[in-house]
Amino acid sequence: MEENNDHDSDTQEQSLLDKTQLLKYAKDLQNGTIDGNVLKEKVDQGLMTKLERRKITRLAKKVGSKDKEEGELTERQKLRRLTKEKKMLPKLDKEQKRKKYLQDLEDKREQESAKFTICLGCRKRGHFVKNCPNKPVAEARRGAQICYFCGSNDHSLKDCSEYNGDESNLPFAKCFICQETGHLSRNCSGNTHGLYPKGGCCHVCGEITHLARNCPKREED
Repeated sequence: MEENNDHDSDTQEQSLLDKTQLLKYAKDLQNGTIDGNVLKEKVDQGLMTKLERRKITRLAKKVGSKDKEEGELTERQKLRRLTKEKKMLPKLDKEQKRKKYLQDLEDKREQESAKFTICLGCRKRGHFVKNCPNKPVAEARRGAQICYFCGSNDHSLKDCSEYNGDESNLPFAKCFICQETGHLSRNCSGNTHGLYPKGGCCHVCGEITHLARNCPKREED
């Protein structure tokens, strides 16, 4: 008998607010215009039932979810969504990870190394020929990529499979000091400074044809 009375009571409580009013309260609750205390006061004043208050709370969550789908997300929610999207991306292989995470570090190392490097284009210190600010001079001296040994445009000298390491036999190399072919500028008889146009030498062996980091005696030690 009591269960029937409770059922009748719930049925009567549902008639206090219509759907439009429930939705309005839900939106106000979701937007922060009202809070749970306001709804409790409405219940105490007999303006809504406890059942309706629970419905409003549930509707507020649904309204909030709909707004989130439309882009009204908090910074924390945006971060969570971004994290989920990243997890759904295909995994990177070893080479892709190296490019992604080490590229900035390699660029920084290259910039530090360039401070002590002589540009092979303009012969000034502080940058590599590929980054030379005097492009016309650098390109004229450097020319298009070509293998100085076999003459191929598909690779450079260091990648040539036919090259035997003899720098005195480079038929396609053009010296930018004497403008003759057959040798590199560092081996030119007119180049008295080698790789050190402003003076200096390898501090390991004293030669001017290579840098200290490439010195063969260092490798022997």
